[in-house]
Amino acid sequence: MVPAKNGMSIDQKRAFRTEWRKMFSKLFNRRENVAILSGEGDITPLGRTPRDLESVEQDNVLRDKIAIAFGVPKSLITSDDVNLANAKEGSITFLRNSVMPMVQKVEDTLNEQLVSMWSDRLILVHDNPIIEDKRIMIDERASMLKSGFTVDEVREMEGQTLLDTPESQTPMIRLDIMPLDLVGADVQVGELDKSPTEEIQTKAADPEQPRLVSQKGLWLGGEELGCGCSKTYDDPIPDPKFVKDVFKAQNKMGDDIIKSLRNMKSAKGSVSVAFNDRVIDQIMNEEQMAIWADDMAYAVGGNLAAIAEAAGSSAIQSVTVGFASEGLPEAASTVFDLQNTRVQQFLLEQTNQVSVYATGTHKRGISKILGQGVADGLNPQQMSKKLRGLKEEGKGIFNKYQADRIVRTETAFAQTNAMIEGWKQSGVVRGKEFLLAPEACVYCEAVSKMWKGKNLELKTALVPFEGEVEVEGKKTMIADYRELQGAPIHPNCMCDLLPVIITGGA
Repeated sequence: MVPAKNGMSIDQKRAFRTEWRKMFSKLFNRRENVAILSGEGDITPLGRTPRDLESVEQDNVLRDKIAIAFGVPKSLITSDDVNLANAKEGSITFLRNSVMPMVQKVEDTLNEQLVSMWSDRLILVHDNPIIEDKRIMIDERASMLKSGFTVDEVREMEGQTLLDTPESQTPMIRLDIMPLDLVGADVQVGELDKSPTEEIQTKAADPEQPRLVSQKGLWLGGEELGCGCSKTYDDPIPDPKFVKDVFKAQNKMGDDIIKSLRNMKSAKGSVSVAFNDRVIDQIMNEEQMAIWADDMAYAVGGNLAAIAEAAGSSAIQSVTVGFASEGLPEAASTVFDLQNTRVQQFLLEQTNQVSVYATGTHKRGISKILGQGVADGLNPQQMSKKLRGLKEEGKGIFNKYQADRIVRTETAFAQTNAMIEGWKQSGVVRGKEFLLAPEACVYCEAVSKMWKGKNLELKTALVPFEGEVEVEGKKTMIADYRELQGAPIHPNCMCDLLPVIITGGA
């Protein structure tokens, strides 16, 4: 309001209005009415009344209530008393407590009601939008590596594929710290500045306490001999169908566990139950384990039978074709009998072994991940999502390498047993000879030396059940899975057997 001290004439008022509009109408983009009073000229600002101030305060309260209802921190919608730290923390809190639960709810609904209409193998998984969580994971990873964890151990906990290299399985320690297993060893100064070598590790080993490696652990991927067992070869290539069937059985086990976790609700039906070790035992009970073992047996049995028939037929033909024309003894049979009692017995035993031990190994791998979820305070739905993510990306225990390894080894076992059985059925083979592969490892060389110059009957085991393969300065392998009638001596073994033929003068 602009009052005039001594009054204004009509012409003065018009001139004032014109000048006023020239100055301010474009600025505010509107035309205002101007009140001019008589008296001394002065500009008096018009403030808000107490009633107007009360209305503003009520608006602020309403705004805060709406923000609370939608889980939006105050620091994201107002600049009152907000610094950078508060704004950053408010943004993280909003993502973690408001956005993520809604994302997970939408994700679960889509997976249950929409994605499942196409296939049970399809899973929708959203990325974590919380960058801070990734930073926490990176910091935790660095802390674990500094605390003595190996790279492979950290990768396994995160559900990533193992590197399976000497470097990734060696703890990274400070150069001024000596590992406890080297205390008392004759280690020269400067050796600890290098990566731990087999020579240094051998110095630290107690000769009275050999390091035993379980054959069972080797075959199922839990242990390594350190002789190149983890190396895969282009030849022989595993049967793709066999690998697919075993991998499918493993995935079925993971799918069932994910489904059980996803369906866990409290008595009210809307809140997730507490996730603990009891829940893990409930999911993987003995009855369920038996079902999974049957699934694995079904995947393995038919494939092993086909492999045995092919190997046995090839073996019997290789030692009988052309024998009669050369004056050698007549073969008892030239056709491999797959229904032979001995053949059916070793196929049944091998199938049962693979189904039980492979399922048990897969169970331990999943249990380790679930146990970490309990330690991290996850609920069943969160744990289900984590497993789905690992499975979708094929990481850790959901990697196809384990199925490939099992198939390679079990195929070699079935072929060896069927080959020996084919020689037995032929009636022209009196023994066998272990054929060492070029560039064979020290363990295969040790087996070869055990039987060098000795006659091996077809029924003689190269390494009996619970027998040992010892190599000086190396780990000792114990045959706690099954006896070794021939190759493979270890996973991916390239050695072989040769038949010793009954000659005319024998």
